[in-house]
Amino acid sequence: MKNLTTAVLAFALTAGAVSVQAQQTEISANINLVNDYKFRGISQTDRNRALQGGFDYNHESGAYAGVWASTIEFADNIEMNYYAGYAGSLTSTVGYDVGVLVFEYPGLSALDTVEVYGALNYAGFTGKVSYTDSYFGTRGHAYYWELGYGAELVQNLTLDLHVGLTDAQRDLFGSKNDYLDYGVSLSTAVFGLDFSAGLIATNVSKGNCGSNACGGRAIFSVGKSF
Repeated sequence: MKNLTTAVLAFALTAGAVSVQAQQTEISANINLVNDYKFRGISQTDRNRALQGGFDYNHESGAYAGVWASTIEFADNIEMNYYAGYAGSLTSTVGYDVGVLVFEYPGLSALDTVEVYGALNYAGFTGKVSYTDSYFGTRGHAYYWELGYGAELVQNLTLDLHVGLTDAQRDLFGSKNDYLDYGVSLSTAVFGLDFSAGLIATNVSKGNCGSNACGGRAIFSVGKSF
């Protein structure tokens, strides 16, 4: 489940530009290998590695769309994401991003979810809220509130910080219908590859989670953009 604006583990996307009706568009592709795919702090791969990849389209007007996929440990072992939105500037220092994100599970369609989101960014900070009226099979609405910060510490070394709050109408873990996730990561690019290392955790106990999926974990990844 790809986070489009404040991913704890981010990979730089590069692509060549093509001309369409005298306006510039950008199409890119990416592939990534990660030791554990965590979505909002919860492992989707039973703490095992995942192969991920996608395609992105960006137009100079600010419109964008894309598709992304990851291996998982349920729902026929595949998750698909489709997204589209628009990003721009409110002022010379404040930007915005609005869009829709579709989560599809070909092997378990009851989990399919559609979220709408909006975000503001300023001076390296990004605040975002996502909403769905049917949260991953719970048949209840949910909000996801998140705050991220990114900064280049030195040339070619970026720090990313993230905290998120899932607030659902239905119980998610025992009697809990909300929980926090948080993370920190460092990323760099070497020899044409994107590397990232970090830590992701939640405030959900193993007892409430029912497994180790909610526990803290060091996350390592390597990716390539085209």
